[in-house]
Amino acid sequence: MAPSDSTGQGTEQRREERLAVSSFTLPFLGTRVADHQTFQYVLIDTSSRGAGIALPRWALARESLNNGDLVNLHLPFHLHGETFDAGPVAWTRWSDDLDAQICGVRLENPVPSYYPVLLDLEGGGVEVDLAEFSGQAGLLAMVIKDAFLLKKGVHIYLRHLVPYFSRVGGFNQEEYKALKSMLLDDIVSRVSQHEKELGDLRKLVAGLGDSEVAAGLDLEHLRELVESELYLELFRIAFESDVVNQYLEAIKTLEGRLYYNYNTCVMLYLRSLEET
Repeated sequence: MAPSDSTGQGTEQRREERLAVSSFTLPFLGTRVADHQTFQYVLIDTSSRGAGIALPRWALARESLNNGDLVNLHLPFHLHGETFDAGPVAWTRWSDDLDAQICGVRLENPVPSYYPVLLDLEGGGVEVDLAEFSGQAGLLAMVIKDAFLLKKGVHIYLRHLVPYFSRVGGFNQEEYKALKSMLLDDIVSRVSQHEKELGDLRKLVAGLGDSEVAAGLDLEHLRELVESELYLELFRIAFESDVVNQYLEAIKTLEGRLYYNYNTCVMLYLRSLEET
């Protein structure tokens, strides 16, 4: 991060007050690493060992986790100068009060941090450092732009994959034509549409001011745009190929970054609500 912004203010002067974990009333997106299955969760607490999350029954993207499941929370948890976002589920229980499965996640293995928005495991709460940006709206514009480029990357991988499927699937011409019509064309079409809508959103948020961040974001629609259009296991069953699996894993890596970007937008949205 830059030591100062263009106005000459130091980094410490541009770092905003923390948004407490208790303010996190909206769900984030996580994935179970083994099958890349997404789920919505609410962050309920943090400690120097990890994070407590709730998987509410009301969530649209629901999943049940088991002890030992490796999960990625796609959030930048910061501890001792390093960033963590994934680890095993250490324990689970059901909460009747919250009508949710409660899980403790032990965060392991440092990862890169992509934006100056961090969850401090020691002190609790979110730190947002805007030293390199004009404000929260400027940071949001970068996050949405990156999401657009990531979805474009998914689209590019698919455009390479679809013709390759015809050579590795073991289908005759008629079978492949039917599969392409019923499954592949629909997936590529939806990815293309979501890419376009993220491009439109990119233009919209570019004109927002800091006080308009919450009003300019429809988080539920954004979730629909970033979530995966691919049924991973169906592809693996239909197309048994190491090359196909490499492409699919590359797509899932891009989708993981999309979930990270979505969760960053949720944090910026919540901060904007706090300030209005």
